[in-house]
Amino acid sequence: MNFSLNRNPSTEAPASDRSPATMIWLWLSILGAPTAWVAQLLLSEPFAAYACYPHQVPLSKPIFAGLTAILATISIACLALALLSGFAAWISWWRFESKPSPEGEGWVTTAWTQEVEQRMEQLPRGNQNKEESLFSPPHPGLLPEGEGANTVQPNQQIIMIRGWQTSTLIIKNGVVSADEIKRLKQFCNERSFDLVYYPGISEPEVNRFNVQQQPYLYEAAVALLGNQSQAFIDAYKFNIEPATDDRPYLFHFFKWRTLPEIVSLLATGGSFLLESGYLLLITALVQAMLASLLLIALPLWLWKSRLGIEPGSGSHLQMLVYFFCLGLAFLFIEIAFIQKFILILHHPLYAITVVLSTFLLSAGAGSYFSTNLSSGPEKSAFMLPMAAIGLLSIGYSLGFEAIAESLLKTGNLSRYLFSIVLIAPLGFFMGMPFPMALAKISQTAPALIPWAWGINGCASVISAILATLIAMQFGFTVLIFLAVVLYGVAAWCFPRLF
Repeated sequence: MNFSLNRNPSTEAPASDRSPATMIWLWLSILGAPTAWVAQLLLSEPFAAYACYPHQVPLSKPIFAGLTAILATISIACLALALLSGFAAWISWWRFESKPSPEGEGWVTTAWTQEVEQRMEQLPRGNQNKEESLFSPPHPGLLPEGEGANTVQPNQQIIMIRGWQTSTLIIKNGVVSADEIKRLKQFCNERSFDLVYYPGISEPEVNRFNVQQQPYLYEAAVALLGNQSQAFIDAYKFNIEPATDDRPYLFHFFKWRTLPEIVSLLATGGSFLLESGYLLLITALVQAMLASLLLIALPLWLWKSRLGIEPGSGSHLQMLVYFFCLGLAFLFIEIAFIQKFILILHHPLYAITVVLSTFLLSAGAGSYFSTNLSSGPEKSAFMLPMAAIGLLSIGYSLGFEAIAESLLKTGNLSRYLFSIVLIAPLGFFMGMPFPMALAKISQTAPALIPWAWGINGCASVISAILATLIAMQFGFTVLIFLAVVLYGVAAWCFPRLF
């Protein structure tokens, strides 16, 4: 079986599959659940806040008699939209799955799932072929799968050739034979292709027809398939670590230490070497942080006396840290679990729908149940949700490979149901810390309630960008453990709020 990273027109959906009705279902499945979530936030929370806290003084009862019914109606409408989005996602998936797969020459177009683990699953069925455009110096196509694969003898199972613009890498399910090497040499000589690597290749055999300043790909292949592969990866100017399930970023090649050199080449045509997407994320994070400091931290500092904060008092700092950590940690875990459950549910759309809906519904249930814990005087009860979040998050993270392996053996419906069962307890406890602290603040320092909401919202905006950067650099497992640490910091600050 051939296996190509190139876009294959024969595998694309025909024009008849992109009818207006189909596109409506597709966009509804993509945007329905996020729209329902945003609508819930923009309608319910401001409406409830104004009804109970209109003029800097909390009321004993809402100014609207039917507040509960109004909020319930909004929630039911948003839930209906989210469920409709899930149904649209299922319809779109069913239509896609019902289409026969293209036959052609057996080419398979790769997608987001093709990390090291998924690609090597193809080897028992045949060879794996990868074709890449050449860069100088090359960075997207240096053997990202072959070097990190679970092959028996990787240096005996790989051959690679190049033309003037492209290179072709083939991984054989078995040792490359002498006859295959002979035919490879004959093919390259007749068509002026350059040999890059085969078992037993020597340097005089490479860089003969399409001459480069030095045989970059040959040197890379020999280094990656030798004993010094990790040293070569660490010293290389771009990030060529194999993409994995934990770091599924196939096109993240950026290294900070290479940035000054690339910037110096911009005026001479080196702009194509700059991985601008990563830098745009950094820029967006800086903008979000500056806006947060300007719109939240600065007003809090300037008008702290109006909020009842005495000079020299540090109690409000614990409040800021607590709600800021909650905002970061909640989104960190949510984003990490969306990515991890893609491996179980087989598509980002299904993972977003299931994980996001389950987290929001179970967190809402936890928030409702938290009133029973927050009404008691025992501060130890407030530590229960934090401990449960830490244990469940670490347990899922360490055991996720075994969980995924078990669920992938079940049917589609079972995977969805078990995913919900796994996520719901974690979401239930994650919904408790925020309302519990808010209930206590309403009794001790009600003037700080708007700032608690603002700080938490600010952290939520920052966390989406920050989570992506952390996952790209260190992986989603590190992201989950960092979220647990943030919940621990929040637990440490909680008794000091009162």
